Amino acid sequence: MAIRILAVGKKHESWVLDGIDRYEKRLAKPWQTKWQLLPHSAREGEAARTEGAERTPSTVGPDDVLVLLDERGKNLDSPQVYRTVRAA
Repeated sequence: MAIRILAVGKKHESWVLDGIDRYEKRLAKPWQTKWQLLPHSAREGEAARTEGAERTPSTVGPDDVLVLLDERGKNLDSPQVYRTVRAA
């Protein structure tokens, strides 16, 4: 199974890139992972979030499972994420 991770924003700082590398290695056994950085909106606040939300679905294919991550969302551990993706 492959996972494509879309991240909206500017190029990440080195400590974030180190974390990405670490988790890619941890996920490599069950999943093939690919990161894609989508450009950040030039707008501010809610307008920027709206623009990002409108742009993201155009990168998702009809057979893809879309999982959105948000700091205000429900926390899932790795087994819960796996079950969620497998069930879709």
